[in-house]
Amino acid sequence: EEFVSRTGDDEALAEELIAYFRDDAPVVMGKLSQALGQGDAGTTVMHAHRLKGEAATLSARCLSRAAYAIELAAAGDEMDRARELMKLLEREFQQLLPLLR
Repeated sequence: EEFVSRTGDDEALAEELIAYFRDDAPVVMGKLSQALGQGDAGTTVMHAHRLKGEAATLSARCLSRAAYAIELAAAGDEMDRARELMKLLEREFQQLLPLLR
């Protein structure tokens, strides 16, 4: 509801943004996971930031917050913490997907 109102009640735009997210978010999640696995803080920050923005666009607050927490942890070079937070991010993502159909 909040998301659709943010698009000016333009349902076609809302559907386009959802379709983009469904296509792009799994790719970003994969890149984020890979960066975490490699211990690459800079790339982790970049992908977490991107996912945070995409989730915020859809008013997916829990997912956006989880991505932001990873972004902050990686920016502080707390990669173990960022890896732990990835589990939360994955859960939030899995809970969101059915709502986007």
